[in-house]
Amino acid sequence: QLISASATYLTFITYYDRPCGEIFVPDDVLVAGPSQIPDAGLGLYTTCALPMGTILGTYPGVIRPAKNFMIKYRNYPPCGTYVWRFTDNKRLIDPTDRYGNIQDVCVGGSTDWLLSTFWHEKVLGFWSVPTLLARVNE
Repeated sequence: QLISASATYLTFITYYDRPCGEIFVPDDVLVAGPSQIPDAGLGLYTTCALPMGTILGTYPGVIRPAKNFMIKYRNYPPCGTYVWRFTDNKRLIDPTDRYGNIQDVCVGGSTDWLLSTFWHEKVLGFWSVPTLLARVNE
């Protein structure tokens, strides 16, 4: 029973804290570079002209309940720069790591569930999504 319960729990956190997001354009089309806005960090640029209406992809990150995210935000305020709220204001998508920093990829995990961060970073680290689209917020 312990093995079954453990497997069920790991499946649960794998699903609910998985990284989401995808880039739809070829890898060489989007690049991050210094923003043209002073002191704004990096910006998102294209290496070629794209047709109007081109969908670049979906925003990266872990979908979390907004109320749970507020704990992370209080401890690491810069993470709020990259988070997008859903229109229902109950959920958001967070592309930052456990310390509120943006990395090149989001591996998933959260402090909402015991072992989730460890499980996603150390075991499922290969299952990551690029965070390039999150640079639109810098």
